[in-house]
Amino acid sequence: MACVNDNQTVTATMQAILQALDAPATAEQLAEKTALPLFKVRSTLRELVQRHMVKQNGEMYEKN
Repeated sequence: MACVNDNQTVTATMQAILQALDAPATAEQLAEKTALPLFKVRSTLRELVQRHMVKQNGEMYEKN
């Protein structure tokens, strides 16, 4: 399931992850913080990285 709506807007899942990224965090930490399934957090993070909204450094993610 894509994280972006057909019109390329940010989804509720993306918003939740971006709000939770107040400091660098791993996918596991974000899953715990947002109460989202880990697979959904990981797929959403991939999409956010592709859109240059989040950057990845090893296992850590942070806002751009």
